[in-house]
Amino acid sequence: MKTFFSSLRASSTFEYTCWIILPAMNLTGLAGLFLRESEEFFKALVPFHLVTSLFIMMIFHQDWNRSFVIYCIVTYLIGFGVEALGVHTGLIFGHYQYGETLGWKVIGVPLTIGLNWLAIIYSAGILMVDWKVSSPIRIISIAFCIVFLDFLIEKVAITYDFWSWENNTIPLQNYVAWFIIAAGLLWYFERANFRKENPVAFMYVLAQCSFFWGLNILLYLFR
Repeated sequence: MKTFFSSLRASSTFEYTCWIILPAMNLTGLAGLFLRESEEFFKALVPFHLVTSLFIMMIFHQDWNRSFVIYCIVTYLIGFGVEALGVHTGLIFGHYQYGETLGWKVIGVPLTIGLNWLAIIYSAGILMVDWKVSSPIRIISIAFCIVFLDFLIEKVAITYDFWSWENNTIPLQNYVAWFIIAAGLLWYFERANFRKENPVAFMYVLAQCSFFWGLNILLYLFR
């Protein structure tokens, strides 16, 4: 399996193909969710989309050592754990609950949500490490960018039953929590002992931002 992934990473054709696949998946998903005739079908594909996008990106990770595997597990568990505490206590993000769109749930939290935290932190972290500024400035700046991504996600999430908020109001607490958690996980990413290189991470981030920004615009204009 390791040799198989290595051969894929070494193929420039496969890399270029993935640069096309990631935005194509997001563009198709954007259109499919927005059109009412296909909305339910594409909502059912959301968990598959999350897993597939992360899988494609992880194929191109350059250093699958023990530290990286531990990093992935810890980030997933922290992401899932804070969401579980958040859902059941309301103390972290505010009072909210998950819908059915993100797939199978354990203790009220979709299993895919930890993967979402991992994908966001990992891809943002890859972009962060090349900045020629001090570590605190890098971490704080990227954490703010991640909070902005969450801002874009919220309208889409509520519309398509990813999750819902008490009184349909997103509290400021949610964004503060996202910033603190993202900054902590980015700090861990920066210090984890593995090579931070991935040629498709930028495309993943660009595709995600374009998807949520585009869908926000369509929802604002036409619904």
